[in-house]
Amino acid sequence: MCSNWFEDAFIEAVRNGHLSVVMWLSVQYPDSPTSSSSCMIEEAAKHGHLEILKYFHRIRSSTGPDVPITAAEVITLWWQQSRNVMNFAAENGHLDVVQWLHATYPETSSATAMDDAAANGHIAMVQWLHVVRKEKCTHRAMDGAAANGHLEMLQWLYSNTSAGCTTRAMDLAAGRGHLKVLKWLRANRSEGCTVKAVEYALQQNQLPILSCLRQNYPELVPSKHKLVIHPPNQFDTLLFLHQYYPHLFSGGTARKPAISIGFEPSETQISSWLKEKISDSKALCVLGKDAEPPQ
Repeated sequence: MCSNWFEDAFIEAVRNGHLSVVMWLSVQYPDSPTSSSSCMIEEAAKHGHLEILKYFHRIRSSTGPDVPITAAEVITLWWQQSRNVMNFAAENGHLDVVQWLHATYPETSSATAMDDAAANGHIAMVQWLHVVRKEKCTHRAMDGAAANGHLEMLQWLYSNTSAGCTTRAMDLAAGRGHLKVLKWLRANRSEGCTVKAVEYALQQNQLPILSCLRQNYPELVPSKHKLVIHPPNQFDTLLFLHQYYPHLFSGGTARKPAISIGFEPSETQISSWLKEKISDSKALCVLGKDAEPPQ
C-alpha cells in the first residue's frame, strides 16, 4: 500500500520537475508506487516536464538492475490509465511534450487538446495540432478563446477551421470585459449573444461593454432577481441601470430583491443616491462588500 508521505513526496517532485528526486524515490522505494498514483503522468505533462515523462517511458520499456520490476509494472499501468496526458500538455502550451507524446504514443487521445489550447491562447500549439492530429477542434475552441480575450486566436480559427462558435463566445467575452473581441465577433460571426452578456457585464461593472451591448442589442433586457453588483465602480453601473433599465428598481421582495448591491456603509454617495432615487425599498438588497445575496 502506498503511504501518504511517499505519494505526497513523489507528486511534488513530479510537479516541480525534480527528476533526480523522482529517480531516487523510484529506486529506493520500488514497492511504494501504486495504481492510485496514475496522475503522476498527467502532472508531468501538465507542467511541461518532458524529461520526467521520458524517464517514466524508459522504466516502462525496459528492465534491469536499476529498474525494479514492481516500479516498471506500476508505471506501465500509469501510462495505460493516463487518458488526458496530451490534453493537459496542450492546454498549458507545452508543445515539446505534445510532439513527443505524438511520436512515442501516437494512440494517445487528444480529443479536447485543440479546444483547450485555443482557450488559453496557445496559437503555435493549435496550429500544430490542426496540421498533425486527426482530432480537430469544436465550437469550444472559439468560445474559450473569446472568453479569455484571445483575439488573434479567434481570427486564426475563423480563417482556418469550420467549427464556429456559439452565443457563449460573446456572452463570456462581455462578462470579462473583452471589448475588442466583442466587436470582432459582432462584425464577423452571426451567432450573436443572449441577455446573459448584459447580465454578466452588469455584474462585473463593465461599462464600455454595457454601452456597446445597449447600442447594438437594445432588445436584450436583464431579468429581475438575478443581478448582483459588487465593487468596484458599482455606482457607475447603478446609474447606467437606472437610465436604461429603470424597471429593475421596482417589484422586488425581501426574499427576492430585484438587485443586490455590495458596498460598505461608509460609501455615502451610493447610500444617499439610493435613498433619493429608489422609493421601493424591497427592490434592493444592500449587502456587505463581499457578501452573497439571498437565495
